[in-house]
Amino acid sequence: MIDSIAFQANIVALHAAVEAAREIKGLVAQSVASTAQGATQVDAAGQTIERTVFRLPGAERPLALAARQSRAAGLSPAGPARIRVR
Repeated sequence: MIDSIAFQANIVALHAAVEAAREIKGLVAQSVASTAQGATQVDAAGQTIERTVFRLPGAERPLALAARQSRAAGLSPAGPARIRVR
């Protein structure tokens, strides 16, 4: 009797673990898709900024300064992180 209950409990636990793994797999897939979409949006924003900088005389200097300050503060460009995700 006890062996039967233990066996059934193990089956239920195994089933729960399989379902949890499926759920996690789905969440990871969603996260990857969202990250790819975010990377696409960042790329589009970067292209827009580049086009704007080329059209506005003098805009290049403040943006370059902001980039240098970000790097000095320990912030790295998004590009390398995005490449690692892909």
